Amino acid sequence: MRVIFHFLVWVVSINILVVQGQKSIHTPLKVKSFIVADCTIKLDENTLMPNSVVIIHGQDTLSNVVITNQSIILPDQLCTKWNADTIVIKYRTFGFNIEKTYLTIDSSLLTFKEKAYTTGYEYRPSDNKNAIIESKGLDYRGSFSRGFSVGNSQSLVPNSNFDMQLIGDLGNGLKVVAAISDENLPIQAQGNTQQLQEFDKVFIQVSKGKSSVTAGDYELRRPNSYFMNYFKKLKGISLSSAFQVGKQAEVNSKGSFAISRGKFSRQTLPTKEGNQGPYRLQGNNGERFIIVLAGTEKVYFNGNLLKRGFDYDYVIDYNRAEITFSPTRVIARDSRVIIEFEYTDVSYLRSLYAAETEFKGARWNVNLNFYSEQDSKNATGDLQLDSTDIRILENSGDDFSQTVRKSIRMVTEDEKKEANRILYSGKADPLDPSNIILVFTENLDSSVYTAVFTDLGANKGDYIIDQTKSKNGRVYVYAGKNLGSYQPVIQLIPPEQKQMITVNGSYKIGKQTNAFAELGMSNVDINRRSVLGNEDNTGLASHFSLTHQSKLDSSGLWNLSANVKHEFVHKNFRSLNPYRAPEFVRDWNISQILGQGDENLLIGEVKLANKSGLGLAYGYNSFVKTSQYAGQKHEATLEYNTKRWQLRAYNNYLTSESASKGEESQFLRPNISAMYRIGKSLDWSVGMVYDAEDNQYINMQSDSLLKPSYAFKNLKWVITNNLERDFALKMSYSVRDDRFAKGNDLQLASVANEVELAGKWHASDNSDLQWSVIGRQLDIRDQTLLPNDKSKKTILGRIDYSFSAWNEGIRSVTSYNTNSGQEPKIEYIFQKVEAGQGDYIYIGDSINPNVSIIQDFRYDPTNPLSRYIRLALNNNEFIRTNNIEINQTFNIEPSRFHKSKEGSKPSKFYKFLSRFSTITNVRIAKKQMDGVAVPISSFIDFSLNDTSLVAYNALYANTLFFNKGNVKYDIQLGNRNTQNRIVQINGKEDRGLNDLFLRTRFNVKGKTDLFLIVEKSVKSYVSEAFDERNLDILIYRIKPEVSIRPTNNTRFALKYAYQDKKQKILSGDAAFLNETSAEFTLRKVSKYSLDFSVSYVKVKFSGAANSPLEYDMLEGLKNGQNFLWNSSYTKRIAKNIDLSFQYEGRKTGISPTVHVGRAQVKATF
Repeated sequence: MRVIFHFLVWVVSINILVVQGQKSIHTPLKVKSFIVADCTIKLDENTLMPNSVVIIHGQDTLSNVVITNQSIILPDQLCTKWNADTIVIKYRTFGFNIEKTYLTIDSSLLTFKEKAYTTGYEYRPSDNKNAIIESKGLDYRGSFSRGFSVGNSQSLVPNSNFDMQLIGDLGNGLKVVAAISDENLPIQAQGNTQQLQEFDKVFIQVSKGKSSVTAGDYELRRPNSYFMNYFKKLKGISLSSAFQVGKQAEVNSKGSFAISRGKFSRQTLPTKEGNQGPYRLQGNNGERFIIVLAGTEKVYFNGNLLKRGFDYDYVIDYNRAEITFSPTRVIARDSRVIIEFEYTDVSYLRSLYAAETEFKGARWNVNLNFYSEQDSKNATGDLQLDSTDIRILENSGDDFSQTVRKSIRMVTEDEKKEANRILYSGKADPLDPSNIILVFTENLDSSVYTAVFTDLGANKGDYIIDQTKSKNGRVYVYAGKNLGSYQPVIQLIPPEQKQMITVNGSYKIGKQTNAFAELGMSNVDINRRSVLGNEDNTGLASHFSLTHQSKLDSSGLWNLSANVKHEFVHKNFRSLNPYRAPEFVRDWNISQILGQGDENLLIGEVKLANKSGLGLAYGYNSFVKTSQYAGQKHEATLEYNTKRWQLRAYNNYLTSESASKGEESQFLRPNISAMYRIGKSLDWSVGMVYDAEDNQYINMQSDSLLKPSYAFKNLKWVITNNLERDFALKMSYSVRDDRFAKGNDLQLASVANEVELAGKWHASDNSDLQWSVIGRQLDIRDQTLLPNDKSKKTILGRIDYSFSAWNEGIRSVTSYNTNSGQEPKIEYIFQKVEAGQGDYIYIGDSINPNVSIIQDFRYDPTNPLSRYIRLALNNNEFIRTNNIEINQTFNIEPSRFHKSKEGSKPSKFYKFLSRFSTITNVRIAKKQMDGVAVPISSFIDFSLNDTSLVAYNALYANTLFFNKGNVKYDIQLGNRNTQNRIVQINGKEDRGLNDLFLRTRFNVKGKTDLFLIVEKSVKSYVSEAFDERNLDILIYRIKPEVSIRPTNNTRFALKYAYQDKKQKILSGDAAFLNETSAEFTLRKVSKYSLDFSVSYVKVKFSGAANSPLEYDMLEGLKNGQNFLWNSSYTKRIAKNIDLSFQYEGRKTGISPTVHVGRAQVKATF
């Protein structure tokens, strides 16, 4: 215990130090910008250091990167999502290439030199002279750094970083596993794979025998309990222990005290016909800006649990809280999708403590579980409660309709000067003089107001988003009474508390019978700020089950299983998370039963199974809600399975009565499936699936059919073979008709026909084809029954084909997708931060910071004057789209065509041909507006010239190589064309870049390289809202370079670049840039490194100074003379300690000189 006590003290101390840390700026770091064109990006000529690569895309940061020596590999989804976008990559290298191979062209030129070259060292864990922890049983790595940055355009900014991974044996039986860091990682694991790689967990765990203690980030899962259900991601401390009592008993205990990172929510998605998503999730109180905690979601589709992953059922963007469904799950108007998840909520500090103890014997088991989760009474984060707010919460009790207040308030003179604040003037409402109508204003001399707007839903508010304003912030405009979605009100969220205790036990009666019983009590206070309404906080629940299994004869031919369950729930009992099936409410027809009442659920089931494949089952269920509802359900199942036949027949029949509503229901759900294997090999199967529901609600007084009544029939025919074969095929056809109440009968409302064709053909190791196509047609037969739906055709398809020939000298990978969904209208705001800490620079008029224009922010993360970050705002503005996408990679390497045989020599023509190679990448994603008539050719039309186009993302890149990888010289000729369209809240925005280049390299006497790059580019930008910001710039570049390596540790480079740029539209302005630069690098392995560069750029620009066009054409430079310089020095002052200095500066035109200096000490272990 003394060891554990000292360890806990040490953990707390470490956490205190960690809290003081800030995000680190590593030095010396390399920072480069790339336009994403391929999933593989080469960063450097030297080998990358593991765990040093950080990718920045807007506000997203990714550090869990796959590294292959000199390159990184982006995940497929990010590669597609970021295509043609600019990303910034920060990284470090070892200073040499560990995979470099030295080839000799002529062995007769080899000479002997008595000089050794050190290319690395042999890693010996047991001989680690840099060890900071003297223990042979520990394996660890990490770093610790402290530094600062300062400049004449920014304040002093301290930087710190601590990162450590540890695993091993501490001695005396103690084992440790730890991942410790003080970095704040703003991005979670991506939800596009079945298994998540969570790199944001920081924890330390110490264990000895069957006891362990964990501090930091960990997960708390559902205990052995019927009523208590949860899955929590926590930050705190957890202890567990197990010990033996006597010879047959064992005790297991676990305790947690932590801060809960998330809040549970269950949401039913409002699915739409043919809309695969993305669908946006929201919080329990209608919050739009939420982050879903990675891995906490459960998605149910028509009652079935789905599997996450691009190749499975769905993908989810945790940071945007958006879910998109794969083509394997066709979203229809009748699809039922339920999602359970945890999301971040920082309104209150939410503490949690839980304990569970299990007593286990040979025939019995007893569990005691306790859980308590509560919000602090004082608000935190963005929620600020004044005395009026607190008084409202105290007087509202459990009635949330009383916790709404107006958010309009007058702005002070100091607040008028704050940046990014949207201000309004007020005018009286002519229909209601007591009401103020807010009108956006830029006049700061008059009385102005500010307000927080809440989305209440369509036609429930008075305001809408003003799409004509492109300010740095959202502007609202009055639309009329109940003609909008937004209202200047705030929904106050009260703090809540959830507590539950359960005790249960199981006992094995003989060899064939088991009994289980549980008693639970809950205490839920949904408003801790008020004592009103607390009389219904506490409730009880109980559960009992008995199961029995036996053989009916001595041969074991027949087996019998039976079980009976009873559940009682008091009207005031509240579960933590739902413990019943996700479609329990639908199964019992109680969606309209809103009142409270005691609940009794009885379940009985008998199963009879024969080894020959015959199975029978019958179940009787009863559910009663006191004074409100009573239902009885009968279930029967017949199964028969042989080598050729697979038969299953199931029927579910519910009769219910609701005295409180004066209605009764009859719910019939038959399901029949039959599959028959044909042929001698039994590879092929043919069959059918019949699924139907008939749900009728009847008024008990008038004996008439009520509106919620419905019925459907779905018949599906299937033919398929063994999907594991090299050639596999699956074909199916289904038809479904839906009927709804009209008068006193169920009338036909819609008919849906669906065809599926899927399969694969693995012809050889060089050819693999896979396809999946689903076509669906919904025909609305009675529009009065479905007023919000329309007839629609939907096609979902995916074709993947990979091909190679001639020893993989020709390689091709093709992927084509078509689907339908919706495109969100993007909305951004820019938030000011410290200079040098941002990614964007504002180039517009900064006299009045309240009227900055979105289009005047430019992405320039390496600029020391960048002082803005971009934040995305969520809204409910979507455009329905039909989507097509194609990805094509085509490589030709003639050097692979011919396999040389012993004694044979390739021809001269083949040697010459082998010097050539080419790489072609095409990636196009096109989204067209749904509802617009398009020809069948639209499925292969990837052009940008389309009036119905909503979003477009295209890349074409082709490079022809000559002498690729040759030591003496090589030549590259290529073309790169990117086009991009996004839909913002204020209109469309198009960007394009077409680059044609020639690159040559010649080596002179082994130590000098001559480079020449010639480029012709066209850069375009078209804004629907701001015509005056449009660009169409023609650019010519020529860049010669001389690189000299006089020694193995030294490199000089002289560069010159001439650029001729002309705006072809509007003003027709021109710019001429002459740049001369020099670079010097000096490296001494394990001792020091020195880098220095200086550039002089002479600019002649004919356009207006300080205009957006000037920034776009001059890339942040100014007319006249521009000087830029950068230097860094790193010194190894001890075997594992580096001291680094960085200095950079710039003098652009007549602007003041900018100086930025950085210093850092870093220990690596």
